[in-house]
Amino acid sequence: MTVGVLTPHSAPGPEVELPALSEGRMRTVVVRAGSPTQLSASTEPSALEEAARIFRSSAVDVVVHASTTTGYLIGADKEALLVDELARLCGVPALASCTAAVSALRAGGAERVQLVHPPWFTDVFDVLGVEYFQVHGFQAVATRARDLPDDPTLVEPHHVIDWLDRHLQDKTDGIYLAGNGFRTAAAVDELKQRTGRVVVSANGALLQAVLSSSH
Repeated sequence: MTVGVLTPHSAPGPEVELPALSEGRMRTVVVRAGSPTQLSASTEPSALEEAARIFRSSAVDVVVHASTTTGYLIGADKEALLVDELARLCGVPALASCTAAVSALRAGGAERVQLVHPPWFTDVFDVLGVEYFQVHGFQAVATRARDLPDDPTLVEPHHVIDWLDRHLQDKTDGIYLAGNGFRTAAAVDELKQRTGRVVVSANGALLQAVLSSSH
């Protein structure tokens, strides 16, 4: 299966974790548009049309907009419109990071969610993240792993596991490891065992959504 990935971020994320999580059964075609300081640029018509041209020529099976912070910024309604437009332009199923996370958390039965944000998120995204999940009916609290490496390439699974050992919120039944450049998928199984919670990573949620879209 070939997955088209549209993202405003330079840090490798889905193109690393989707092939790894699928044991090589997925490959990705990545289009970068905008930047972390211009997130909405990756949702503009010109960016979507250019991405669709590349994805159609690459014969992708599904398209994902991979940016948790963009989903937070534009909100649930505009994210749904973004997905619809990508599907129309590309002629294949389309998905987005935050909607995929919502589906994965719901599938696990979570209602009270701890958002674990990487250190490169800002206060604004902590607030927007809580608002996003509240719109979808979750109780949510945002926590930022400030003492993890600020470089996405230096974050290891044990960093995330050790951080949550110290900062797990008592009244939550779900954990969302937010950020597609926050490569945390390898920490998920250990965190499930240690915490007894539903644990969802950004790219793990995308994987589940991609697999569901193909059935």
